[in-house]
Amino acid sequence: MKGNYFFGTRDVTMTADAMRSLFQYGVPGWLDAMLDQPTGIVVKSNLSQLAQESDRIFLDGLQTDSVCD
Repeated sequence: MKGNYFFGTRDVTMTADAMRSLFQYGVPGWLDAMLDQPTGIVVKSNLSQLAQESDRIFLDGLQTDSVCD
């Protein structure tokens, strides 16, 4: 992590589709694009854990049943 934050050695490359998804749909859209074609340091990540945590953080608040009641 020291290299990622202090020495500029992080590899955060992504495709144009992933970047577009990030700006249009936020983190869930970016993650979907990266799951289709992982690049950079994301290749070494635990993608299933990222997907689970992203769903928990970003999608749990969108339960329409509790909003409509």
